[in-house]
Amino acid sequence: MNRISTLFVLAIALFLASCVESNNNSQVVQVTDNNEGELIKIEGKIFSLPSPVQAAILLRNANSKYNENLLHPSSKSKTYTSNFKKAINLGIYGSDLAYLTNFNSSTKSAEYFKTVEEIASDMGITSSMDPALLKRFYDNLNNRDSLYALNSEFFRVANAYLKDVNQEEQAALILTGGWLEALHLCIDAAETDKTVRRRVGEQKASLTSLIELLSLSTEPSTIELKTDLEGLDTAYESITSEYTYVQPIPDPQNKTTHIRSKSMVEVSDEQLKALKEVVTTIRTKVTA
Repeated sequence: MNRISTLFVLAIALFLASCVESNNNSQVVQVTDNNEGELIKIEGKIFSLPSPVQAAILLRNANSKYNENLLHPSSKSKTYTSNFKKAINLGIYGSDLAYLTNFNSSTKSAEYFKTVEEIASDMGITSSMDPALLKRFYDNLNNRDSLYALNSEFFRVANAYLKDVNQEEQAALILTGGWLEALHLCIDAAETDKTVRRRVGEQKASLTSLIELLSLSTEPSTIELKTDLEGLDTAYESITSEYTYVQPIPDPQNKTTHIRSKSMVEVSDEQLKALKEVVTTIRTKVTA
């Protein structure tokens, strides 16, 4: 499980892509496909994940309207005392911060970055960070592109820390929290945008992967979360998908792999509503 922490940089990503392929190469490689994601190996599997910037742009391109009610209140962060709650809600607040970046709300972005910073500090993560990184964030609150880059950089530094201190389970929880909040935010946009709806439907494979990761834990809270996610997996069962595998084209010289496989997913209004109900129930539970 020691490679799970390499995923922490993507804990604030709005989505894990649905492509999961076997691969014996342990190298992390860059993928050049329509989603411009990354391939990262965990336990002998290759997961294709979009970057935090790409995921945020997905909602921006959908012209989704800002809805503050979708965010997890930053004031709630001070009530979390267990490592489980801190980790999973750090992922949730990270996704909220990525969401806020789309709307150039400097005041709200600063509020949520401060929340992320405080939880990370409480977990011991920011002790290894250059104070200049935090200053750069506050100095660029009105620059969306800079915020995207700084957001990713913040979590890269955090990832390195967790990897050094062998806190892989916390990294897995942060990833799960970020994924769950991303799904929550995107289900709302999916009600009116077909592209986002299709991406929501593609999350079954990603969900299966998260369940596998959490299955490695013996902590009661994590086991309970895994069980809840299995309920979400059941809600996904009625959603059909058509996947066409096409052999990837490796480019060793540039350390890239061109993914050419395609997927087609249809999600009805009723299925989207069912997913929303389960996601809301799980989110309410882990943020309580």
